Order: sequence, then C-alpha cells, then structure tokens
Amino acid sequence: MSDISNHHRGFSECKKQRKSRRARHNGQKQAHQSRNHNHNFNDSDNRTNGCTSDDNKSIASTTSNGNRNNHNNTSSQRCWDWMMVGGTNHYAKNRSAFLTYRRAPCKIGRTRVLGVGTVKLDLVRSPKDPSTYTLILHDVLHIPEAVCNGISINPDFMGAGNYGISWDDKRIYDADTEEPCWYAKAFHDDGSMRCVLAGDPRGTTFLEKDGSYALSVNASDEELEVLGRRVENRSLL
Repeated sequence: MSDISNHHRGFSECKKQRKSRRARHNGQKQAHQSRNHNHNFNDSDNRTNGCTSDDNKSIASTTSNGNRNNHNNTSSQRCWDWMMVGGTNHYAKNRSAFLTYRRAPCKIGRTRVLGVGTVKLDLVRSPKDPSTYTLILHDVLHIPEAVCNGISINPDFMGAGNYGISWDDKRIYDADTEEPCWYAKAFHDDGSMRCVLAGDPRGTTFLEKDGSYALSVNASDEELEVLGRRVENRSLL
C-alpha cells in the first residue's frame, strides 16, 4: 500500500510505477501460483459479474430496458457504494470522496471524466476481524454520472501491495502473509460485490436491484495519455 505522503506524485510517474508493478507482478505470479492459483487477480474481468464494458457506455445508470435513469443522480448526494470491479481504473462518483484532486475534464469512451485524484478508504478486514485496513487509491477518476464507486482489482492499479483474492468469500488479502486486508458482500443478486467500509457509512444508492450495469472502466493507452497530459497541466486543487 502506498504511503499517504505520496499523494502529490504526478500522473505520469504513476504510469511508470504501474508498468514496474506489472513487471514485478508477472515475475511473482509463478512463485505464488501453487499457493494462490485460485486466488489471484488475473480472472477479475471474467469473474466480476456484469462489470465489463468495452466502451464504458453503461457506467451511468441504465435500467434493464436500456433507458438512462438519472433519478436525482447529483454529486451533492454522497454515494458510499464502493464496488469491486474489473477494468483499468478506479473511479469515484463524488468530488467529496477525494483526498487530493486535479481537475482534468476529458472523456474515456463515452464516459465523462472531470478529474483525477487520490482516495483514502477505511475498510473492514474480514467478518472475523473488524479492525480497520486503510487503502490508498491513486489515479482515481472522478465520474459524476457513475452509479457507484469502483475499486479496480486489476493488479496494475492496486498500489505497491501484493494482493490476492479469494472469490469464495470475496476477500482481499496480503499475498505474502495471507493476512486479510478487506472484504466485500454480495450486492443484490447480480454477482456484484460491495466492499465493507469501516463505520458502515450510509448515503445514496443508485444501483437498482433490477438494473443492468457494466461497472468497469476500460481506458485505452491513448485515452490515458490524453488524461495524463491534462493532469500535468493543471494545478493541484
């Protein structure tokens, strides 16, 4: 997990570090495979039910019949639904979720992004261990039209920690020590997984039980390059 003192690092530096982590992760993967062969992130896009989208057009609220549903979906209403998703990026619905923030309006696919920043989350480690695990997420996209917040379980975006995942009990753990980090609970009946936050904060929920959602953001390298340039040209707000 990255230290909180690193919140002000540049977007381009984060990209370089993600590439380094990707290489390190690939090197460690084989060593951990025998111990964790059913508990790694490589199947995240396939196993996160209903959470992949090539053009990101469904990250905004969409009902099962395909109609957009805004139902007071305003940024002033704090959303505390942090879902485990696939894709390339973490994202947050509300500006108030960010610890640090750079405004950088752009689009990824059909999704409108207003900025990028750092989010600090206090999560419950496990049903048997109610202690708090603090997760720092960097390069989080601000997407006001999103129906929830998303934690990408792609290893390139999980920070410096070497995480593993147990799909059976929806648990994230330290792959080196097997110590629990945080866990999620099934949300509705569509296979979505909602992370359990310390203190159980309550807010506005935009995910409807019978809705049809694709919750992952899949940005191309070109889109990330454009976003990176805009971030570098903006002052920290």
